[in-house]
Amino acid sequence: MAKSRARGKYAAAMHRYSGSPNVRYTDPMHIMYGLPYGGYEMNFPVYACHTAAITSGLTANTATCVAIPLQEGMNVRRVAVMTAGAAGTPTASFVALYDTQTTPALMTGTGNLTTTAWAANSIIIRDFQRPVTIPITGVYYVAINQAATTLSTLVGAQIVNAAHYGTVSGSPTLSFSVAVTSGTAPATLATPTTKNVMPWVCLLG
Repeated sequence: MAKSRARGKYAAAMHRYSGSPNVRYTDPMHIMYGLPYGGYEMNFPVYACHTAAITSGLTANTATCVAIPLQEGMNVRRVAVMTAGAAGTPTASFVALYDTQTTPALMTGTGNLTTTAWAANSIIIRDFQRPVTIPITGVYYVAINQAATTLSTLVGAQIVNAAHYGTVSGSPTLSFSVAVTSGTAPATLATPTTKNVMPWVCLLG
Protein backbone atom coordinates (compact mmCIF):
# COMPACT_ATOMS: atom_id res chain seq x y z
CA MET A 1 0.00 0.00 0.00
CA ALA A 2 2.81 2.45 0.91
CA LYS A 3 4.57 1.71 -2.41
CA SER A 4 1.34 2.30 -4.30
CA ARG A 5 0.82 5.70 -2.63
CA ALA A 6 4.43 6.70 -3.34
CA ARG A 7 4.06 5.76 -7.02
CA GLY A 8 0.84 7.76 -7.15
CA LYS A 9 2.55 10.90 -5.78
CA TYR A 10 5.43 10.50 -8.24
CA ALA A 11 3.04 10.01 -11.16
CA ALA A 12 1.06 13.09 -10.13
CA ALA A 13 4.21 15.22 -9.96
CA MET A 14 5.37 14.02 -13.37
CA HIS A 15 1.86 14.61 -14.78
CA ARG A 16 2.07 18.27 -13.70
CA TYR A 17 5.63 18.58 -15.00
CA SER A 18 4.53 17.32 -18.41
CA GLY A 19 2.20 20.30 -18.76
CA SER A 20 -1.09 19.32 -17.14
CA PRO A 21 -2.82 22.31 -15.51
CA ASN A 22 -4.58 20.08 -13.00
CA VAL A 23 -1.72 18.96 -10.78
CA ARG A 24 0.74 21.32 -9.09
CA TYR A 25 4.40 20.34 -9.60
CA THR A 26 6.59 19.91 -6.53
CA ASP A 27 9.79 18.03 -5.85
CA PRO A 28 12.15 17.58 -2.86
CA MET A 29 14.63 20.14 -4.25
CA HIS A 30 12.53 22.96 -2.78
CA ILE A 31 13.94 21.91 0.60
CA MET A 32 17.51 22.51 -0.57
CA TYR A 33 16.55 25.95 -1.87
CA GLY A 34 14.96 27.02 1.42
CA LEU A 35 11.57 27.46 -0.26
CA PRO A 36 8.15 26.73 1.24
CA TYR A 37 6.50 23.44 0.25
CA GLY A 38 4.28 23.82 -2.79
CA GLY A 39 4.28 24.36 -6.53
CA TYR A 40 6.98 26.56 -7.96
CA GLU A 41 8.76 27.60 -11.14
CA MET A 42 12.23 29.17 -11.40
CA ASN A 43 13.83 31.05 -14.27
CA PHE A 44 16.88 28.79 -13.79
CA PRO A 45 18.12 26.41 -11.04
CA VAL A 46 19.75 27.84 -7.93
CA TYR A 47 22.91 25.83 -8.59
CA ALA A 48 23.44 27.84 -11.80
CA CYS A 49 23.98 31.02 -9.75
CA HIS A 50 27.58 32.08 -9.22
CA THR A 51 29.45 35.00 -7.71
CA ALA A 52 30.70 36.25 -11.07
CA ALA A 53 27.10 36.92 -12.05
CA ILE A 54 25.95 38.85 -9.00
CA THR A 55 24.21 41.84 -10.54
CA SER A 56 25.81 45.20 -10.10
CA GLY A 57 22.80 46.19 -8.05
CA LEU A 58 19.30 47.49 -8.46
CA THR A 59 18.84 51.08 -9.57
CA ALA A 60 16.33 53.64 -8.32
CA ASN A 61 13.65 54.47 -10.91
CA THR A 62 14.63 51.37 -12.91
CA ALA A 63 13.14 47.86 -12.88
CA THR A 64 15.28 44.82 -13.65
CA CYS A 65 13.12 42.36 -15.61
CA VAL A 66 13.79 38.66 -16.17
CA ALA A 67 12.07 35.99 -18.25
CA ILE A 68 10.50 32.98 -16.55
CA PRO A 69 8.66 30.08 -18.26
CA LEU A 70 5.27 29.31 -16.72
CA GLN A 71 2.73 26.62 -17.48
CA GLU A 72 -1.00 27.08 -17.99
CA GLY A 73 -3.01 26.53 -14.81
CA MET A 74 -0.27 27.35 -12.31
CA ASN A 75 -1.56 29.38 -9.36
CA VAL A 76 0.89 32.15 -8.45
CA ARG A 77 0.70 33.85 -5.04
CA ARG A 78 4.29 34.73 -4.09
CA VAL A 79 7.68 35.52 -5.57
CA ALA A 80 11.20 34.87 -4.31
CA VAL A 81 14.54 36.53 -5.15
CA MET A 82 18.02 35.93 -3.74
CA THR A 83 20.12 38.74 -2.30
CA ALA A 84 23.87 39.11 -1.91
CA GLY A 85 24.05 42.60 -0.43
CA ALA A 86 21.41 44.09 1.87
CA ALA A 87 19.38 47.23 1.20
CA GLY A 88 20.38 50.13 3.42
CA THR A 89 17.36 52.20 4.54
CA PRO A 90 14.94 51.14 1.77
CA THR A 91 12.24 53.68 0.94
CA ALA A 92 10.37 51.98 -1.93
CA SER A 93 10.36 48.68 -3.82
CA PHE A 94 8.16 46.29 -5.74
CA VAL A 95 8.23 42.92 -7.46
CA ALA A 96 5.65 42.31 -10.19
CA LEU A 97 4.60 39.69 -12.74
CA TYR A 98 4.00 40.55 -16.41
CA ASP A 99 2.39 38.58 -19.20
CA THR A 100 3.59 37.11 -22.51
CA GLN A 101 2.75 40.01 -24.84
CA THR A 102 5.39 41.66 -27.02
CA THR A 103 5.17 44.59 -24.62
CA PRO A 104 4.47 42.69 -21.39
CA ALA A 105 1.46 43.91 -19.38
CA LEU A 106 1.08 43.87 -15.60
CA MET A 107 -0.72 40.85 -14.15
CA THR A 108 -0.09 41.25 -10.41
CA GLY A 109 2.48 42.64 -7.99
CA THR A 110 3.45 43.24 -4.40
CA GLY A 111 2.52 46.90 -4.38
CA ASN A 112 4.95 49.39 -2.89
CA LEU A 113 6.88 47.61 -0.12
CA THR A 114 8.15 50.99 1.20
CA THR A 115 10.58 50.37 4.10
CA THR A 116 10.36 46.56 4.10
CA ALA A 117 13.86 45.15 4.76
CA TRP A 118 15.91 43.28 2.15
CA ALA A 119 18.45 41.30 4.19
CA ALA A 120 21.83 40.18 2.82
CA ASN A 121 22.53 36.61 1.66
CA SER A 122 18.86 35.62 1.83
CA ILE A 123 16.03 34.20 -0.21
CA ILE A 124 13.46 37.00 0.03
CA ILE A 125 9.82 35.93 -0.40
CA ARG A 126 7.11 38.50 -1.08
CA ASP A 127 3.34 38.07 -1.40
CA PHE A 128 1.51 39.33 -4.46
CA GLN A 129 -1.48 41.52 -3.69
CA ARG A 130 -3.68 39.39 -5.96
CA PRO A 131 -3.08 35.71 -6.79
CA VAL A 132 -3.26 34.87 -10.50
CA THR A 133 -3.79 31.70 -12.50
CA ILE A 134 -1.49 31.45 -15.52
CA PRO A 135 -3.77 31.55 -18.61
CA ILE A 136 -1.40 30.09 -21.22
CA THR A 137 1.98 28.35 -21.22
CA GLY A 138 4.70 30.77 -22.25
CA VAL A 139 7.51 33.15 -21.28
CA TYR A 140 6.46 35.67 -18.63
CA TYR A 141 8.50 38.41 -16.91
CA VAL A 142 9.24 39.33 -13.31
CA ALA A 143 10.18 42.97 -12.66
CA ILE A 144 12.16 44.00 -9.56
CA ASN A 145 12.63 47.58 -8.35
CA GLN A 146 14.08 49.19 -5.25
CA ALA A 147 14.99 52.60 -3.88
CA ALA A 148 17.32 52.83 -0.87
CA THR A 149 20.38 54.68 0.40
CA THR A 150 22.31 51.49 -0.42
CA LEU A 151 20.67 49.29 -3.02
CA SER A 152 20.57 45.49 -2.80
CA THR A 153 22.62 43.27 -5.06
CA LEU A 154 20.86 40.18 -6.38
CA VAL A 155 22.40 36.78 -7.12
CA GLY A 156 21.95 35.47 -10.64
CA ALA A 157 23.62 34.11 -13.75
CA GLN A 158 25.49 35.59 -16.67
CA ILE A 159 24.10 35.42 -20.20
CA VAL A 160 26.92 34.43 -22.54
CA ASN A 161 25.02 33.70 -25.78
CA ALA A 162 24.06 36.84 -27.72
CA ALA A 163 20.92 35.11 -29.02
CA HIS A 164 19.57 35.05 -25.49
CA TYR A 165 19.70 38.83 -25.29
CA GLY A 166 16.74 38.85 -27.66
CA THR A 167 18.85 40.25 -30.50
CA VAL A 168 18.14 37.23 -32.73
CA SER A 169 14.67 36.93 -34.24
CA GLY A 170 12.47 34.53 -32.29
CA SER A 171 14.69 34.45 -29.21
CA PRO A 172 13.08 35.81 -26.01
CA THR A 173 14.93 38.52 -24.14
CA LEU A 174 16.09 36.90 -20.91
CA SER A 175 16.95 40.06 -18.99
CA PHE A 176 16.38 43.78 -19.49
CA SER A 177 15.68 47.00 -17.61
CA VAL A 178 12.97 49.64 -17.99
CA ALA A 179 12.49 53.09 -16.48
CA VAL A 180 9.90 53.23 -13.66
CA THR A 181 8.86 55.32 -10.69
CA SER A 182 10.39 53.53 -7.72
CA GLY A 183 7.77 51.60 -5.78
CA THR A 184 5.18 51.72 -8.59
CA ALA A 185 4.87 48.83 -11.03
CA PRO A 186 4.14 50.22 -14.51
CA ALA A 187 1.20 49.01 -16.59
CA THR A 188 3.61 47.68 -19.25
CA LEU A 189 7.33 47.00 -19.63
CA ALA A 190 8.00 49.44 -22.46
CA THR A 191 11.30 50.58 -24.05
CA PRO A 192 13.53 47.80 -22.63
CA THR A 193 17.33 47.91 -22.45
CA THR A 194 18.87 44.42 -22.60
CA LYS A 195 21.17 43.18 -19.84
CA ASN A 196 23.80 40.42 -19.86
CA VAL A 197 23.07 39.24 -16.30
CA MET A 198 19.79 37.98 -14.89
CA PRO A 199 18.78 37.67 -11.23
CA TRP A 200 17.39 34.37 -10.00
CA VAL A 201 13.63 34.47 -9.37
CA CYS A 202 11.07 31.87 -8.31
CA LEU A 203 7.28 32.02 -8.42
CA LEU A 204 5.37 30.15 -5.72
CA GLY A 205 1.85 28.82 -5.48
